[in-house]
Amino acid sequence: MSPWTQLLELGLPSAGITLVTGAPDLPQLRGMVPLGKIGGKGYCVYYPTLPQAEPLNDWMVERHQAEYGFAPDFFTSGGFAAAVAICTALEKTGGDTEARTLIDTMEGMEFESPTGKRVFRQEDHQAMQDLFEVELTWEEGSDHCIPKYISVIPSDEITPPITNGR
Repeated sequence: MSPWTQLLELGLPSAGITLVTGAPDLPQLRGMVPLGKIGGKGYCVYYPTLPQAEPLNDWMVERHQAEYGFAPDFFTSGGFAAAVAICTALEKTGGDTEARTLIDTMEGMEFESPTGKRVFRQEDHQAMQDLFEVELTWEEGSDHCIPKYISVIPSDEITPPITNGR
């Protein structure tokens, strides 16, 4: 039994308690079907249908579907974003791969990704990105709950603290 089933059996929604969670990868979304059946709320880093009008996402989803027969997950999106970041940095350095040159180039660098613009925070090299506010839904015949787009959560509203002293 999933923890979501247990929480629902406790009657939390009928007591006015909204269940909110992250909507992660497909295996975990499969365990969240009970939450999808009641329209739980949450946030999501990536789901193939969430980025709105993002050409890189559209291209990646189309290619991934054609190559593998199923949609990409957030691991694919993250790997794709990393590749775009490397290519962007190499374009900016004219192909120079020296570590110090790449570090200096990538600190504060903006680049496109399947989920939109990202930026490497200069102080600690975190790749900052927007997240998606979602409603978790379920459709008959689906083996997982489906995050439906509500809005974008801007990265500047969810920025983690800088803890490395820089």
